[in-house]
Amino acid sequence: MAKGGNKKHNGRSSLLLRSAILSGLIHTTVCSTGACFYEILGIDRAATQQQITKAYRRKALQSHPDKNNGDRTEYDAIREAYDCLSDDDKRSIYDRY
Repeated sequence: MAKGGNKKHNGRSSLLLRSAILSGLIHTTVCSTGACFYEILGIDRAATQQQITKAYRRKALQSHPDKNNGDRTEYDAIREAYDCLSDDDKRSIYDRY
């Protein structure tokens, strides 16, 4: 690996994440429904990635619009919560703010 190679938390990725927050691409405290991502998935803030994935799959199956006549807005909120919490960088920013 080259010197100064692929670091997970380099300055450029931090700058890109901050830019994404400021431009509204990443919601920092609540999702579009106004609820906390952890509450949406029904998990604790200290949940592991495995617990997050398991909770997402369970909730998504229960509220999927094509199955069980689920609500599309609820499903979108679950998907938005998972998108943020499943990515370590986005999750750390979400937890910080």
